[in-house]
Amino acid sequence: MSIDLDRPSIEAADEIDLFRTYDAQKGHPAEGDSWTRAVVTKIIEDQSHRHTVARGSDLQMLGGIDRSRYTADELAAYDWYRSQTEPGRWKELVFEHRQKDAREQVEPPEEFNPDRNYREKPVHAVEGLNRKPFDGQGGRAGAVAVSTDAILYFANVLESIAPIAGGNGPLQTVIDKLKEIKPRPGAFSRAEKYRLTLVPDLQGETTKTVGDLQAILGVAQTELRALVKEYDTAEELNGLTVKQYGDVMTGSNTRIDALGAPATKEKT
Repeated sequence: MSIDLDRPSIEAADEIDLFRTYDAQKGHPAEGDSWTRAVVTKIIEDQSHRHTVARGSDLQMLGGIDRSRYTADELAAYDWYRSQTEPGRWKELVFEHRQKDAREQVEPPEEFNPDRNYREKPVHAVEGLNRKPFDGQGGRAGAVAVSTDAILYFANVLESIAPIAGGNGPLQTVIDKLKEIKPRPGAFSRAEKYRLTLVPDLQGETTKTVGDLQAILGVAQTELRALVKEYDTAEELNGLTVKQYGDVMTGSNTRIDALGAPATKEKT
């Protein structure tokens, strides 16, 4: 079960090593259970058991806890935890943790090969589709505005691009090639920053987008075949309403709308 990092908690603080940070600052042992975690957890548990409304004589009740019950070091650890879990600061800590986690997941580039010509651009050829152009003949008598054969032809083209019954189409080839990219712009700091940005972000997002497109084409070809099966005559197909079309093609239409939606930037 994944830990929710959007809201601060003891478990979320464990996930981003927050307690170990304070342990290190104050010289507490790095091995075994965290001293800071034990203190903060105890104070929070004590707080949950006390009455929510303090009596007027409880002059020691400051910050929601009875501060007379704890040592100065324990109170300092608790106050530090409270400051680190304030919304703005917590958001910064989670962002830094996720950036660090992304960097650690990036595989190091291959060692420099002095015999390799790095100036040559790699060639990744994608074979054309094995489909003849549609001749426009539906195979039925009479001219119609919409042809079921044309729709089936289009579904077959989509299948060539994104096979759903196994096999690799052009889009899967693109995904495989993207995963092979291991840029090595240099060993200086800006080049390394560029590589760490390119691999998890640009490469990952591009791979995901192509994968989403592949899924859309898979759903679309299935729904197009269902459309032809349900409206199998030219007359029925020509009488198809916008609503009926939308009902049949709802899966692919929804995915296409989501893929084409503009990206929204998170407010900081």
